[in-house]
Amino acid sequence: MKLAIFDFDGTLILKDTLPCLGSEWIKQGKSKMRYCQIYLSLIPLLFLYKAGWISRELMKYRAMLKFQTIFQGMSRSEIKVFFGKAYTGIRAYFSPTIIDEI
Repeated sequence: MKLAIFDFDGTLILKDTLPCLGSEWIKQGKSKMRYCQIYLSLIPLLFLYKAGWISRELMKYRAMLKFQTIFQGMSRSEIKVFFGKAYTGIRAYFSPTIIDEI
């Protein structure tokens, strides 16, 4: 049995998910240029959120849409390998309560 869990609201991972994934991207030696481009593209969203012009939920949704472009040009197997390796670094931030519940 395979199980896929997506956490973008802080339920499973106690830290924000995108910075955790970005950190893993860099640790794995992936393109720093692509990483910087993605994060620079998120600045306007953060500004809109901080100014109170968009909700946190909308900001996170749009940020995820932008962040997923980091995987453009990668094969399915390359993405799978990335997340397999990322698990090792991210699991330290898993909520013990939610893990027990799962």
